[in-house]
Amino acid sequence: KEVLPVVRTLPQFVWHRQDQTLLRPFVVGTDAELAELKSAGIYCCGVTSAQFRQKTDYYDVFVDVPARAIRIAEHATGDFQL
Repeated sequence: KEVLPVVRTLPQFVWHRQDQTLLRPFVVGTDAELAELKSAGIYCCGVTSAQFRQKTDYYDVFVDVPARAIRIAEHATGDFQL
């Protein structure tokens, strides 16, 4: 319930892309889904499995809705420095 509204809202922060095809509202983590994410390169996906917190190679920014926390992957910290 909590994930979908957040996934739908996040693209508003990158309005210049104007591409809703980047959204993956619900990803379980099957091998096929993970391969598709890797090949997409740019995406915004919703997950409910805690396993994705550790899969930092799949994200730059991880929004943990239940914990109300945002995590930036180590490889992307340079892109988000002020």
